[in-house]
Amino acid sequence: MKLSSIEKLALAILLFHLVWVVFYYTQLPQRIAIHFNGKGMADGWGNKSTLFLLPIISIANFALINWAKGRGKYNTHKPADPKEMAKMIDHLNLSCQIIFAIISVQVVRIALSQAQGLGIWFMPIFLVLIFYPFIFYFRATKDG
Repeated sequence: MKLSSIEKLALAILLFHLVWVVFYYTQLPQRIAIHFNGKGMADGWGNKSTLFLLPIISIANFALINWAKGRGKYNTHKPADPKEMAKMIDHLNLSCQIIFAIISVQVVRIALSQAQGLGIWFMPIFLVLIFYPFIFYFRATKDG
């Protein structure tokens, strides 16, 4: 299976994410932030081993999204261009990889006292990354 440039970028971010967690794991304190409130401040704490959940979820997400895309069946409210739908799925996958990587990077930075929270920029970036793939959806389902 040949990967698109967006899929390659998503895979590179996934690999960075995994390497980041493995590299910093031994330097982390036993308790780390594992949950954040709407302002991006830590409000839940847990064992540092929980940090591995995000890369595991990212790997499963990458595999599942690519599996679903490979099936090539898209259930939309009106006819859709399959190529545009595939682009939407690739960009959605990329968005998920970026979001999970940012969270892991910030969790490590918080644990090492290099940051106090996810940052004021996290929520706007999160919203953009979640919604921008739908540009491709609207292009895929446009009339004409």
